[in-house]
Amino acid sequence: MPPATTRPVTQPVRADNSSHLIEAAQQRRLQCIARVRTALDDMERDGGLVTIAGVAARAKVSRTFLYDDAQAPLLERLRAIASAQSSSGRPALPENQRVSTKSHETIVRTLRGANQKLRQDNGRRANELAVALGQLRDLRRGLLAAYLSRHLASMLRKTGFPEIADEALRVLPDPVDEDQIAAFLAPYAITMDELISRMGAEM
Repeated sequence: MPPATTRPVTQPVRADNSSHLIEAAQQRRLQCIARVRTALDDMERDGGLVTIAGVAARAKVSRTFLYDDAQAPLLERLRAIASAQSSSGRPALPENQRVSTKSHETIVRTLRGANQKLRQDNGRRANELAVALGQLRDLRRGLLAAYLSRHLASMLRKTGFPEIADEALRVLPDPVDEDQIAAFLAPYAITMDELISRMGAEM
């Protein structure tokens, strides 16, 4: 019998799935980019401390991914947000709590205007108070003068000076102040203190 022939073993042909691998890698990259963008949005809105390590941890990507040239726009935005933070290292305020330069100037102008108006109001009230106090002093002096004018003649009569009392009623104005009374009594060598003292002795 002739010897049996051996057929060569044919290796199975592997399917070319490189396109699927590339597509899967691209999909993973897009998902990573989306997570980084979301992390940056959240941290900018909430005022979180923005660092490469913090963003990478929040987005669940590697820092190498962020440093890749293909992610340059993301890294640029990350650095822009980080630079907006204060030099003290404190997180930037949330976006809805930030005050723009224009708004800040408006607030300053409003506060300055309110402060100026307050000073003007205080000055006006101080002037009004001074006038009121002056009027009160004048009123008190007027009441005192009216009292002296009505009772001077009575005091003179009770202390033994009836003729001077009649003269006082004739020549003194009504009301009369203390200076006018003192000038009227001077020629008679009488003072108000003396009259008051005699009134006390007679009581």
